Amino acid sequence: MNNIYNSLELGKSYNREAVHDIFDSDTKFTPQTGSWGLHGIVRIKPNHASGSTKSYVFFVTYGKAQGDHQFDEGITSDGTLTWQSQPRQDFENSTIKDFISHQPDQNSIHLFLRAKGGLPYQYLGRLGYVTHDPAREKPVYFQWKLLDWENGLKEKVDLKLLSGKSSHEYHFPPPKPSILRQNQTPKNAKKIVFPLTSHSSTWFSETVLVKGLDKSAFLHHGTAVPMEMLAFWGGPINESDDRKIELSYRGIIYEAHFEKDAHGRTRLFWQVDFANTLHGVFPKVYDAHLIDQSIDDIPQIRFEKTGDNTYHVEFINDRIIDQDTDLINSQDQNQYRDGRIVKSNGTRYERDPRNRRLAIKIHGTVCAVCGFDFGKTYGLMGDGFIEIHHKNPLYQNDAEINIDPAMDLIPLCPNCHRMIHRDRSRVITVDDLKRIYNSKAEQSEYFI
Repeated sequence: MNNIYNSLELGKSYNREAVHDIFDSDTKFTPQTGSWGLHGIVRIKPNHASGSTKSYVFFVTYGKAQGDHQFDEGITSDGTLTWQSQPRQDFENSTIKDFISHQPDQNSIHLFLRAKGGLPYQYLGRLGYVTHDPAREKPVYFQWKLLDWENGLKEKVDLKLLSGKSSHEYHFPPPKPSILRQNQTPKNAKKIVFPLTSHSSTWFSETVLVKGLDKSAFLHHGTAVPMEMLAFWGGPINESDDRKIELSYRGIIYEAHFEKDAHGRTRLFWQVDFANTLHGVFPKVYDAHLIDQSIDDIPQIRFEKTGDNTYHVEFINDRIIDQDTDLINSQDQNQYRDGRIVKSNGTRYERDPRNRRLAIKIHGTVCAVCGFDFGKTYGLMGDGFIEIHHKNPLYQNDAEINIDPAMDLIPLCPNCHRMIHRDRSRVITVDDLKRIYNSKAEQSEYFI
């Protein structure tokens, strides 16, 4: 850490001017105005943060109100800060994006907190991102881990603590009631509402989780596991826990295991063989990370739980999904006769590509009827390809309809997809086609 922070002392009291003089001594401090004199979120200049532009100072006052919003914040007994952003900030705000992608080993967020206005702030050290509520913005609700909590900080904190829940058990407050205080028990505290998003992970169902593949995944053979997602992997990991899992990709089994780092974060690590496979699937992304080049289209990995410690794996790239969508949609736009293009004036039903992306993340890319896997059969050329079937065909509706990708869409290979739609006057169901495929039963009842 930069030497400029050496004067900070955990648990010590500071006023805003003193904090300003530590982090931004080259500028003039003016009370009750400007970033350092007034704001609750202050970005630290790059030269005071080892070149980073994503380091911040938080000034938090319990019980503060801004406009119609009443801030309700606090710290749990295990050192988790429940905190809200400014009421005007939504998920598209660049500062919020910095917070969601926060990595404490690369950027610093320093917390100065006081019980009420008029008192000095107590320095509570650096914060590490835990999770945020994906359903609420303006303000955005966050949870942060006080990284120095177990290093003597909790004995120095002279503040009222929230109910004694650990960070992976504590849930965000409902939209209107205030945050639970001591001696109150949250209802259905362990119930998970899907989809659940934390950092770059989205937990879609009990058996499916999708996670973004960051630089660490490509260069360090592993990825962080948000506390909110630990239940998907079998629950919290202890330091002595040697939990191993198997990852299945294209019929090949790869070994992986969990570790807990010095900051209490859980990480999933895989062996060199799986790392080489990942590099082969996304070679351009791997090469870009090697030279520290930014990535616009972050690939994802889809885990589907198939047993107690076994997971089927697929790789996802939204850009490729959209390319496949354009290819599939274009097939019926033109008709060809002896090489001459004849334009068709038929009706086309526009599909929102976001629904296709979500359907693949939720259901995967294996045909739901015959089990055909393009990646397993064709290798990289076929990886991630599949067609998406609307259970309720669009041409049977007179107007636009809302689509739930989890319930209304399903992946099918082109063969099965064509069979379902072969007779437009009587589209059979996916379950019907499964029975036909599995039993090779008499099919006349479907095609009379």
